[in-house]
Amino acid sequence: ISRKDLMKMQQLDFDEVPTKVKINVDGEGCILAQAIITYNSYNFNSTQAFRLAVDVEPVSEVDKCSVAIISPCVAYTGPGHSNMAVLEVAMPSGYEPDRDSLFELANKDNTRVKKFEELANRVVLYFTELTNEPVCVPFNINENIFVENVINTTIKLYDYYKPELSVIKSYKVNTCESNVIAPIPALPGPSFKNSTINLDDQITTDKRHKRHGNFLDKFYNTDFDLEMPEGLEGNTP
Repeated sequence: ISRKDLMKMQQLDFDEVPTKVKINVDGEGCILAQAIITYNSYNFNSTQAFRLAVDVEPVSEVDKCSVAIISPCVAYTGPGHSNMAVLEVAMPSGYEPDRDSLFELANKDNTRVKKFEELANRVVLYFTELTNEPVCVPFNINENIFVENVINTTIKLYDYYKPELSVIKSYKVNTCESNVIAPIPALPGPSFKNSTINLDDQITTDKRHKRHGNFLDKFYNTDFDLEMPEGLEGNTP
């Protein structure tokens, strides 16, 4: 650290998490060294200030992958009402929020949603306040890219002015099971089993034509040109 970079933060990333970190410092002055570690956990420390539940269902029974609906339900457990509350919904891999359904939430009075924000891979909903009466805020998510083995995603509800008052849940988009409509089976063709063709039937038919052959005597052959109409009804040159 020199006078030129005195006010700049210097950062060093580790590819593997070490068990011990040793920092060697030489010189005069005051510095701050801080170690930050980021990890995923299935167990979340939550307070009892809020209640949070979430459900995910497909919109279509034919294609369960393309569109799903997330239904978070939130409530305040304390007396009266809460401060402004924030609900952060992380998006599953390969999905993005449906903006029309988010605008619909913000325009409804019974949802208590003051506004929403679309950030990187998450949706943030702001509530003016929450009470003991549960409020559900369902909205759609659309699949924009296919991802195999989608892991669990988190949803967090916390007090805007006291973020330590929070509750975190995890949810997962159910395995896609498309109900493909089976094609209509082909109709069975004519069966020739136990059936025979009698050549006598063809012979009898020929005899029948000969028996009634005199009716052709009533027709006459003509050999002359018909007169063609003139004017609008005539042939076009």
